[in-house]
Amino acid sequence: AKVFVVVDIAAPSRDFPATPRSRIPYRERIIRMNARMCVMRSAGPRTTRTRAAGRDEQNPSLSETGRGRVTRSDVTRSSTSHVNNMRENSAMTSAVWKEGSPLAFPSPSVAESYSRQEPPTVVDSMGREREMEKEKEVVQIVDCVNMGSTTRAVILAGGEQKNPLTHYRAMPAVSIGSCMMLIDVPINNCLSAGINKMYVLTQFQSHQINSHVASAYPPQGFGHTSGWVDVLTAQQTVAAKEWYKGSADAIRRNLMELKDEARGVEPAEDYVIMSGTAVYNMEISRVVGFHRMRKADITICSLQMGAEAAKTKGVVVADEVGLVSGFHEKPGGRVSDLVNDDNQALVSMGVYVIKRDVMLRLLEDGDSSSMGGRPMEHIGHHMIPAALEIGARVFTYEHDGYWKDVSTLRDYYEANIALTSKSKTPIKFFELERAISAKKGKMLPPAKMCGSVDIDESILGDGAILSDGCVSRRSIIGENVLVGAGSIIEDSLLLGSPVWTSESQREAAKARGDLIFGVGRNSVLKRCVVDENAYIGDGCIVRNDAGVAEADRSSEGYMIQDGLIVVLKNAVIPDGTVI
Repeated sequence: AKVFVVVDIAAPSRDFPATPRSRIPYRERIIRMNARMCVMRSAGPRTTRTRAAGRDEQNPSLSETGRGRVTRSDVTRSSTSHVNNMRENSAMTSAVWKEGSPLAFPSPSVAESYSRQEPPTVVDSMGREREMEKEKEVVQIVDCVNMGSTTRAVILAGGEQKNPLTHYRAMPAVSIGSCMMLIDVPINNCLSAGINKMYVLTQFQSHQINSHVASAYPPQGFGHTSGWVDVLTAQQTVAAKEWYKGSADAIRRNLMELKDEARGVEPAEDYVIMSGTAVYNMEISRVVGFHRMRKADITICSLQMGAEAAKTKGVVVADEVGLVSGFHEKPGGRVSDLVNDDNQALVSMGVYVIKRDVMLRLLEDGDSSSMGGRPMEHIGHHMIPAALEIGARVFTYEHDGYWKDVSTLRDYYEANIALTSKSKTPIKFFELERAISAKKGKMLPPAKMCGSVDIDESILGDGAILSDGCVSRRSIIGENVLVGAGSIIEDSLLLGSPVWTSESQREAAKARGDLIFGVGRNSVLKRCVVDENAYIGDGCIVRNDAGVAEADRSSEGYMIQDGLIVVLKNAVIPDGTVI
């Protein structure tokens, strides 16, 4: 493939002084443009500044006319800086310049003729010739402008988990790190890739997600790009009065909104379907580039996982180029037939890219698909197998980075603790929030440490206060958490409080005998999770010395699941309690 780069024709240089574009004669503008144009071979993740709109088979970012929006790429260009090289470069570029329009890009046939040269020859800035070596096929990252106009994201955030933290909200609304919710992870992955039109599908205890999305991602935050993050909550309609039956059913029931027919925007070409209960950092633009390069109907993002863990996941069977021949949702004991020589299986991450027309064909036929009346309720159980049955081109994109499903309490705890490590952390916390805007719907003071405080490998949220003599090791202290003097926090998660109180307010509350959310004086917390608005009194010990695996003490304000103590939301643990 060739990338044709046009630099600003009115840019100043040693040979061409700065002149307003309108005052440069037309013929001279063309000479300057030819003198600064070069042909280069694409060799990896790149971004070029070009005038382009639409798509064609040779270059997805170029249209037949070559006119339209500005796209971005990161490509190193060889440009001319000497007048005596102008003729050489001008002769080279004129051979590929589209006839009849000096501002148009080469036609596909001309670009194709260049791609067949073995090997192509390029004149560099010093007039020397060099040969470019053949390079292996490289997936091209789709530029942000293209992603914003041709791609939509659908984030599934409505499932119910058997987890003490979901007694009062859905799992995607539980905090990760100190200031984010799990729902922020897929949203920020999309924003980083340039996807600015997203739908969040909710059902189970959705109020907290609805409020967070409305305050953190308001429409005005997207400016002139006309983006949005819309929450589509389960609702009764004339055709359907029951809850969503599964992930595919949730998408099917919202197809009218997902089509964008009433928004006055260009319909999407592809939809990225993502889970709201996973922690990962992925280049979604690269996945979409792979999807379009392979001309796939559906692309399944996957990664290698051990056989034991793969039993409860969706296992992908694919060849060396990623073409999928089989998909097995939660195979259980059958996973032994699906692993490779290293006892590893290719497991679905719950992230999919699907063409618009393929999604509509699979889901638009009411409660059943066109494949023998099969119910279309779940993506893994029904949608992917149905696509394979009708001969759709299904590929898998193997992710080589970090991914952690956090639907269970143990996985959620491990993902958070991993963020605190300074040496072994698989993903940095700032990488998760690299695209998050400063507008989070709240303004809090910074964390405060009073006196001598020992902090090691910990994350402190805004508004947190650590009193004199307290210790925090490998822990996350959430927003607005107060840790009393002399308390020790180790390998624990304190999820914080939505309400910040000043020192004068706390002193007044103490004088009235009111409780203050947080941890009291001289308490010890180890390997535990403290939910929002919990109060732990003075001299408490919360560390499960007895090694209890499971226990339900909801009436006393805590539960134990998989050996981890969870102090429930709004719980009050009296002074001197030992758990």
